[in-house]
Amino acid sequence: MRLPLLAGWLLMILPIEAALADPVEQAEEAVRKAEVLEQVVAPDVEVNEPVESISEQEAQLVDPEGSDLLEEPLTCLARSIYWEAKGVPGRDMESVANVVMNRLAGEAFPNTICDVVKQGSEQPPCQFSWWCDGRPDEVVEDDAYEVAKEVARLALNQELPDHTDGALYFHDRTVQPHWANEFLLTADSAQRTDAQLAEWQARFDELGDLQQNMNAALTEELAERDGQLQAQIEQELAALNEHTQSQEAELISQLESVNERLDALHEELDDLGSGQQEQQETVSGLQNRLTAMEAELIELRQTQLALSAGLEALQ
Repeated sequence: MRLPLLAGWLLMILPIEAALADPVEQAEEAVRKAEVLEQVVAPDVEVNEPVESISEQEAQLVDPEGSDLLEEPLTCLARSIYWEAKGVPGRDMESVANVVMNRLAGEAFPNTICDVVKQGSEQPPCQFSWWCDGRPDEVVEDDAYEVAKEVARLALNQELPDHTDGALYFHDRTVQPHWANEFLLTADSAQRTDAQLAEWQARFDELGDLQQNMNAALTEELAERDGQLQAQIEQELAALNEHTQSQEAELISQLESVNERLDALHEELDDLGSGQQEQQETVSGLQNRLTAMEAELIELRQTQLALSAGLEALQ
């Protein structure tokens, strides 16, 4: 009789353990879905996983104590909704979610919800004051946080209507920030107003188009100038090459002329050397002949003297 009773207790224990493990798995699944849904909204982000909606039960199991680190989209969005509008029922929470999601979809803002919420913490002022006001960020009102998580779930599932008409900013009605007059008022609630950066966005788009046009024109002009410069370089290189070849030919001609003149000079020197030798031989011959004639002259004078002496003797 005890064995069946023990088996019954085991059957009761197993479902309880499974139920205890199930919330953790559901919370992890909700986080995974939220990260994919976040990528669907963010611009220029490729989604490689199936897109699935977050269920109400899954959303409530995420950050159950309201004290988790702000590291995933559902908690970051729910905590922002909670701290910005926890004391105001109705559309205020939804409007805060609208502004965060509108920023996520804008190219001028970060492409994750947590980065959108934390923007400005590196270089104040913060975009959302609760994030860097120096006070604890843990939830203190569980009921309000449950509502905030439900609003965050609807926003991520893209099931929440945009009550702000695309607003990117909001402020409490009791304050008047310096930027409020620069933007178009798109919505007004009991506690806060939502402002759309309509004029700024239009200017931003216009500047973006202008930059694209300028980049295209600059690229075209650079390409044209590059072609012109390349043609000019090729033309100058061709002219320089032609001039170099001409100078080289002229130099070769001058060298050949100098070589010819040197050869002629060598021939003249050779001829001059040969003529000098002949002249020296001629002079030597003449000197010999002159010596012989002088000797003959002496001999003739002696003969004359002898004849003269003989004539005198005959007389």
